[in-house]
Amino acid sequence: MFPLHPAAGQAARDRQQQLTKPACSLGRLETLACWLAERSGQVCPPLPQPGIAVFAADHGVAADGVSAFPSAVTAEMVKNFVRGGAAINVLARSLNAPLEVVDVGVASPLPADLPIVHARIRPGSGNLRVEAAMHATECRQALEVGRAAARRLHAQGATLLIAGDMGIGNTTASACLICALTGASPEQVVGLGTGIDAAMRAHKVAVVTQALARAHAAGAASGSDWLAEVGGLEIAAMAGLLLEAAELGVPALLDGFIATAAALTA
Repeated sequence: MFPLHPAAGQAARDRQQQLTKPACSLGRLETLACWLAERSGQVCPPLPQPGIAVFAADHGVAADGVSAFPSAVTAEMVKNFVRGGAAINVLARSLNAPLEVVDVGVASPLPADLPIVHARIRPGSGNLRVEAAMHATECRQALEVGRAAARRLHAQGATLLIAGDMGIGNTTASACLICALTGASPEQVVGLGTGIDAAMRAHKVAVVTQALARAHAAGAASGSDWLAEVGGLEIAAMAGLLLEAAELGVPALLDGFIATAAALTA
């Protein structure tokens, strides 16, 4: 793991006490500034340069009716990213941040000349309710896809890594992971996703419950076990990016339910 710089962190905390402002008046920004100092070795670290990777893959569990949208939307959104029409494109442009779109497991065919990173491991995961989402070897391959993306972005000068996701059905997989790794119940964790109703949510809770029981019976124990059993290819890639960020000593920004599940798994 990348070494910390406790002296720089302490110097940054001391500096906060000398600035002309009430103590702690900037809230969490002060904590983050000291956190960055401790990791960069600089008392006043420069603003991070973000680098973004959006990983896309489909989920077999979508066939069980857990999403308001069909799986075909995953491929269409990948094309939208390429056209620059999604919110993440606007954010990346505003920050002058490099943005990679990575196909880890989109089920629908994508044109070979589409300007994305073509790293498809398989066309979508298995239906996690009745079978493992992926084999252990495929899970390791997906983790490496994410690690490679982190290395590419870091080589371009990124000093803050952000992992994004696109995959119809991935809130179900993420709910499974969060339940498995925290002990929380499906009723506590499962939400409305991208707009399902109460009846669909109840069905989704049942699907997650069944998936957890199946994976537990299959012997899932470690984070990598659970990732292979009830995760997703793009979630594994996100976890890989976060693991590589830690190895490189580069901070990562977590945004959203899927990224949080990937970070918990990592």
